[in-house]
Amino acid sequence: MKGGLPTFRRGPLPQPGLGQEGAKIVTPTQILSVNMFVLGIILLLIGIDALLVPAYLIYKNTWYGFSGVLITLAGAISLAWGLRKPSSA
Repeated sequence: MKGGLPTFRRGPLPQPGLGQEGAKIVTPTQILSVNMFVLGIILLLIGIDALLVPAYLIYKNTWYGFSGVLITLAGAISLAWGLRKPSSA
């Protein structure tokens, strides 16, 4: 469309590049340990997709499901450890 997409706003449109009141700068999360972050994602996927879901839906095995919970928990801890904040000291 020649004039841009239609809008339902009432009032003036914000101009790009101009500061606006209440605007907040969002900083990205710092990944301190990429290896621990990736290991956490891998363990989460293996724990949920390969162990936890088949244990509940297919095998109906409690111990198999418990091992899936443990591996998923280890993945969550590893993921959190990779995203930890740097110490201020």
